[in-house]
Amino acid sequence: MPSSIGWCSTTCNPFTGCDGTCTWCYARRMAHRLAHIDGPIGPTVYKRLEDAGLDPFSPAFHMDAYDHIRHRLTRARKPQRVFVGSMGEICSERFHRTSRMVEEFVLSSLDVWDFLFRLFHAAPQHIYLMLTKRPDRLLTAREFTYPVNLQMGVSVTGNDDAHRVGSLLARLHPTTYCWASVEPLRDADFDPAHLNNLDWVVVGAQTGPAARTSDAVVDAAMRICRHCYQEGIPVYVKENMIRMRPEYKWPQDIFTGGAS
Repeated sequence: MPSSIGWCSTTCNPFTGCDGTCTWCYARRMAHRLAHIDGPIGPTVYKRLEDAGLDPFSPAFHMDAYDHIRHRLTRARKPQRVFVGSMGEICSERFHRTSRMVEEFVLSSLDVWDFLFRLFHAAPQHIYLMLTKRPDRLLTAREFTYPVNLQMGVSVTGNDDAHRVGSLLARLHPTTYCWASVEPLRDADFDPAHLNNLDWVVVGAQTGPAARTSDAVVDAAMRICRHCYQEGIPVYVKENMIRMRPEYKWPQDIFTGGAS
């Protein structure tokens, strides 16, 4: 579907859910809200899980959604930047498989990667972007050949979880495009040097009804931008951060990795 996210053309969610417990997770809030909604062609995937007596944000792979996404993207001739799994964690340990029914945890992360790689190879005209909070669970380049049209990233919120960047870089081949989504930035003392050696960085503020972003955090976001500029790393600042200091000269660089 077309995306309201400024740094991608479209999003797709053949898998959803996460086995983590982030208290500020927008995807979890949305999954529980959508669990009470019927879509235009039937129940949402989240309602499907809830009707089966499960948490709507349980990790799940949706076969019917996958087939529809693959059909749509293979037919799209114009190259797109596709954010895959905006509502899920690819490195969850196991996934329910759903279509008309929900099957109990029958897929591993490796099984889901297999389906995704079939998609990436079937529609190679697109760039695929993914994020994880669990880079330590990714297979290494010695174990797995990641496709050239995949840009793999990590979610970072502050110094406490910035080690994810190093873990990502250590596990993937040096030619793989690696990026970080520093969103929500929650640490006013964040050291931007954690982002060295990445190909691209996204910075954003916290969202949701309880969102609070201090002036010090906004200043930290600008320090990230300045540091990345010195390191030659493109930065994209999300609109929710720009609105807090519209007078600042925020960058809006989308690193396409060769795609238009």
